[in-house]
Amino acid sequence: MLGSLICLLFLGAAKESTADTASAVHSEQIQTAPPKVRKPIWRVLLTFGTINALNGLGIGMVGPLMAYWFHLRFGVGPAAIGGAMALAFVSAAFMSLIGLHLIQRFGLVGTVLRMRLLGLALLLALPFAPFFWVAMLLFIARAALNQGSIGSRQALFLGLVDKSQRGLAATVNSLSVQAPRSIGPTITALFFQAEMLVTPFLIAGALQGLYLYFFQRFFSRAEDHDQSA
Repeated sequence: MLGSLICLLFLGAAKESTADTASAVHSEQIQTAPPKVRKPIWRVLLTFGTINALNGLGIGMVGPLMAYWFHLRFGVGPAAIGGAMALAFVSAAFMSLIGLHLIQRFGLVGTVLRMRLLGLALLLALPFAPFFWVAMLLFIARAALNQGSIGSRQALFLGLVDKSQRGLAATVNSLSVQAPRSIGPTITALFFQAEMLVTPFLIAGALQGLYLYFFQRFFSRAEDHDQSA
């Protein structure tokens, strides 16, 4: 989060040359970046940053303390948990490659929504898993779906701004996730202390469900503007 803030300050203080600005105006834009949406840059960044904050808080509610949750829920040690975490990251890498093929069929928005909705269903099922191996399979599949769609989500957001502003947009994208994410573990720790091991998942699921709803509305509206332009 601190790194994102520092980058934001540097980007705000940076001066762009006239040549760079002129070339950026004529640069090719992603299809989801209609002119009417690209003009009010701070409005676009603020709107999407607010939507993204729901996702960040939802991630922070469960992600950072998953290893501890596995220990509390099933009494397993670092060896079993660490191996499963490694598989989750490897699976996410493969899912990113699969996502490239899904984009050709469903488009960027359709691919992100399908992957994240399935990941949301797995998140809600995870705390009710009766055995450790079932919970781990759900966790690995969910991590692959969520993290495998990161590239597509970033491409969508960066396509809403001109090329010269994509550094700023990337910083806002990161900051809007990391800042709320840093709050999540504190909230979840209070639930764990009260021996409420399911509640954080339900709250995180609600937050990510809201995020997907507003995400779909945000980019569907952008596509509608693009078709009418």
